[in-house]
Amino acid sequence: MLDSKRRTFGLRGWLLRASRPPFFLCTVLSVFLTQVKPLEAQLTAIPEGTIDLLDIVDLYQPRAGVSVCSGICEARPAFIENGTAMYVGPDTAYTITSAQLIGPAQNWPLMLLNDFSILMTLRPEKGASGVLFSIFDDGLDQRVSFSISDYSASFVARGPNNSTSVARFDNCVLNDGSWHRVALSVKGDSVVLIRDCDEQFTSPLLRPRKAEPINALITVARGANELQNSYKGDIQQLVFSPTPEAAYEMCSLFMPSCRLPIPPLYPRVQGPQGPQGFQGLQGPAGPKGEKGDPGKDGIPGTEGITGPPGHIFVIPPFHLCSISEQVLDKSKDQIRTSRAPTTRTT
Repeated sequence: MLDSKRRTFGLRGWLLRASRPPFFLCTVLSVFLTQVKPLEAQLTAIPEGTIDLLDIVDLYQPRAGVSVCSGICEARPAFIENGTAMYVGPDTAYTITSAQLIGPAQNWPLMLLNDFSILMTLRPEKGASGVLFSIFDDGLDQRVSFSISDYSASFVARGPNNSTSVARFDNCVLNDGSWHRVALSVKGDSVVLIRDCDEQFTSPLLRPRKAEPINALITVARGANELQNSYKGDIQQLVFSPTPEAAYEMCSLFMPSCRLPIPPLYPRVQGPQGPQGFQGLQGPAGPKGEKGDPGKDGIPGTEGITGPPGHIFVIPPFHLCSISEQVLDKSKDQIRTSRAPTTRTT
């Protein structure tokens, strides 16, 4: 009987063990689900401290070697009101052919050891290679840069003991003549490049353990030396954000699809009221309207001015009229008699 119980317990235990996945499989799945970071939206607003690097180098001001072109979207609403897209038009971008843009970096607190994101919307010339941007320290040594080459892209940062650490992303083609949304998430000792919202490339990046402020210059479309080519092509966006999670919101917050407006990077401040504009031209006459209802009776008018006195006519009495008729008849007879011919007698 004891053997029967043992056999029963052993069979039950085997069934229980068979119904569960192996321990090592559970561990692998747990680690995999913990390590893999989905690309769903996590931020709901643009983080404070986000900076437009193109504004720092004054790209938006007219200059030689830079021209305006259409951006990644040919038709995008400026805003949406009550579910209706308003002021739909193309995005604005800039073609860089020969300009080298330089601006001060001391106005924004970027620490090399801090985790951050850099977000770009660009269309390099087909087959072109070059440095898109660089950041230099007080000694004009290159601290951070991003460059594009055939079949790869690279992010360079200052490593330990003033060494150069390069994160290379092989098979990441950006110079194919098409628009790309590129986001770099720098966190710890690795960099993740997200291309067009869903393709990820990861590379290690050694950085110094001591935080050092970058307080010098930022350049766009300019190599660190004569041996490095400068970027040539179109660019619409180059943004720094002080959080590595911002890179995962590239296609939801910073450069959404063409049916959505681009959110402003900075809070909008109400400025002073501008001067009154000129009066517009008179528009065409509208169609004739329907006949209105009869109006109310008006108030009585004022009393008019008294008119001038009229003429006085004296009507003679009846008996005077009879005498006048008799005198008139007698006068007519005398006139006829005087006109009758006279007969002479011989």
